[in-house]
Amino acid sequence: MTDRPLRLKLDHLVVHGMAPAHAKALGPLVQAELARLVAAGGVPPHLAAGGRIPALPRLHATPGAAPDAVAAQVARAVYGAMGGGSAQGGGTTQGGGSTPGNGG
Repeated sequence: MTDRPLRLKLDHLVVHGMAPAHAKALGPLVQAELARLVAAGGVPPHLAAGGRIPALPRLHATPGAAPDAVAAQVARAVYGAMGGGSAQGGGTTQGGGSTPGNGG
């Protein structure tokens, strides 16, 4: 099996209630966590030749959650939507407050 690069484009990530500097840091953190999840769990076969992932539901992070915790939550949601099954790692950051999600 040959490893091929995975290209994933997130159209929108809307964040409310997070400091601008922390919100800006989310992109690279989500990318790193998605890379870790794909390396650990692989790319689902139905996406290996290309595909589209539907919009994700709104996510709620714990108020004051660190950017890496919010990014991990977003990455797990994306990986799960890819069909990657149960994404492992990190604690949950559910509750009210910061809201990363699809603004589409």
